[in-house]
Amino acid sequence: MAKAIVFLLALLLLAPTAARAEDGYRLWLRYDPIEMPERTRYDRQITGIFAPGTSPIARSARDELQRGLSGLLARRVPLASAMGEGTVTLLKADVPSSALAAMVGPALDRLEDGGYIIQTARIGGRPTTMIAANSDRGLLYGAFAFLRLIQTRQPIDHLNIVESPRVKL
Repeated sequence: MAKAIVFLLALLLLAPTAARAEDGYRLWLRYDPIEMPERTRYDRQITGIFAPGTSPIARSARDELQRGLSGLLARRVPLASAMGEGTVTLLKADVPSSALAAMVGPALDRLEDGGYIIQTARIGGRPTTMIAANSDRGLLYGAFAFLRLIQTRQPIDHLNIVESPRVKL
């Protein structure tokens, strides 16, 4: 009988801790660190984020990308002052860039509002990821799509993704 009471008391003491563990607030925005074997692969490929956009939505895309990558890689992913080796670059079509033109070229012209392109190029022998769009909304959608690739442990060294919404909302 005493053992049963001790067990029930222990259970009651632990119950509130378990209930607080997950409340669903973060939903799909969980950026818990990736396990080490996979994280090492992404660590080599992502050294920083270059995002020159200044609109509120472009800044949100940049901030979410930084928050997500920093959480997933268990280290702070810094903002970069230029596109370079290992950077994840967010560029909107109205930002003059020869790199943007060389990488995605006319594909941007075919995108609907909200569409995005995610491509990988090599700079200095290392993969560099470009997320490009015609609109700020496309940059945000592209940033979330890139984070989803990493969350699902997809390879990011040969990306060539073009997404354009079929239905306008």
